[in-house]
Amino acid sequence: MEFQTYSLGALFQQLELDDSKGGVEKLVVNIAPVPSNQALWEAPQWTDQQADRLRQLYEEEAQWSRAFEQLELLLRA
Repeated sequence: MEFQTYSLGALFQQLELDDSKGGVEKLVVNIAPVPSNQALWEAPQWTDQQADRLRQLYEEEAQWSRAFEQLELLLRA
């Protein structure tokens, strides 16, 4: 059985963020680095709604794993 995997751009859309190249770069500048001992959604720069959605997608939805891997590469120290 195949399931759809989502891109980093789709994850940005879920978080109501600008998913353009410039928007991604701006997010990285504003949030990175997130320490490796901290969950991505625990970074203080997220709104409460963004943090909750990130946590929800991470914990419940395997099809978002590729997008999370990309986000981790961008934001980790």
